[in-house]
Amino acid sequence: MNLLDYAILANEAYATKPTIGDEKTSARAVVSIVADGTAIGFPGTNNGRCLETDIDALIHDSGALGRVHRGTAVALESIWDDLSKLTPDIIYGHSLGGMLALLCAACLCVSGKPPKAVYAFEPAKITVDGKIKAIFVQYGVKVVITRNGNDAIPIMPELLFENWQHPGDVLHFPKAILPFPNVEDHMMDKVIEAVKEYLESMKG
Repeated sequence: MNLLDYAILANEAYATKPTIGDEKTSARAVVSIVADGTAIGFPGTNNGRCLETDIDALIHDSGALGRVHRGTAVALESIWDDLSKLTPDIIYGHSLGGMLALLCAACLCVSGKPPKAVYAFEPAKITVDGKIKAIFVQYGVKVVITRNGNDAIPIMPELLFENWQHPGDVLHFPKAILPFPNVEDHMMDKVIEAVKEYLESMKG
């Protein structure tokens, strides 16, 4: 499976009944068997509870994982008992789902069950230090974080008093709908188009 396969799955996660959690909350996951093994997918923001989680950009001290986005950490903790029983090969998600995917992958690493890869499409920044990135390097986890065009979400939060960052390099698809930060580039259908163009360019 490739980047496009997981982009499509991340889009489908929005319309799939959660295996774990309640679809009316901000923390829910879809567990499935794919060609690469067991996968956990997290849908992104599509209800009021998700918005509350997104804007809770205070710092949460998560111990081994360092200082992270509090809303995401609290959401993940609410379903961690079920997630911790799994040994997934792949974790993926879009937007808030991408943030949850990254944090879940890091938690599984420190629990001794590192996934092979995590695909985070258009997530906001989730950490203010390098601890999660170092964990992924230590456990050999493939990390793919995307930003499509001028999508505003992956550059958030932007607070001058904290060094918000992604726990890995960002794969940027430069073609943008608008010449300034926007949310049109954030939409999953636009991301899928960008991934297709990217993979076609790689063939050449």
